Amino acid sequence: MNKVLVDKKLLSILLKKTILFYGLKEKDLNLIIDLINTYKVFKKEKIILEGEKGQDIFVVLNGRINVYFEEGKKKIILKTLNPGDIFGEIGYFTKKRIASCVALEDSTIGVIKYKDFKKLILIKKDLFLNFIKVLISRLIETNQGVKKLAFKPVLYRIAEEILCNLNKEDNLDISIKELAEKVAASRETVSRMLKILEKIGAISRQKNNIKVLNKEKLLNLMKQ
Repeated sequence: MNKVLVDKKLLSILLKKTILFYGLKEKDLNLIIDLINTYKVFKKEKIILEGEKGQDIFVVLNGRINVYFEEGKKKIILKTLNPGDIFGEIGYFTKKRIASCVALEDSTIGVIKYKDFKKLILIKKDLFLNFIKVLISRLIETNQGVKKLAFKPVLYRIAEEILCNLNKEDNLDISIKELAEKVAASRETVSRMLKILEKIGAISRQKNNIKVLNKEKLLNLMKQ
């Protein structure tokens, strides 16, 4: 990670959009801005490693970060974080990281040291309540993710992943490898499912790009 300077006004705008700092008074927000260290991370650069010690809190300022589990050669992507998302919050309590994080593209992140954040939540009630909201939302997301892996077929998970991550042109730039990691399936299975979606006219595919031709067909697959 390379330390960079971010304009305070821009940083204030970015932080106001996060669930953790939403609704805070301007003076409290300025106090937080003074404590945040900002860093540039490059594509594929690892930020957090599962199992390592750490209690600092991170916020995505721009770019995208993947949160994942890895065992041997198998990787499962738990979530893709976007600007305004918080990560590292579980480590604040457990004192070690329960998942790994890597930059999906060149990104900027903010880091608040554990000791600084601890002092803040002890004296700032609104910040403490927002922190609880972050933890609750993360728990709900985790529970929903486990349910999908346990009860939803791979075709459902692929259709949902495609629909939830389309750009304005109804395209999704993603490799089979990354899609397999996101839906917790083998690359062979994902490749086979994508061929089925092509065959029924729901998508077209070219290299690492998926073009949705018929959203209704994908939605119908998710209803089955």
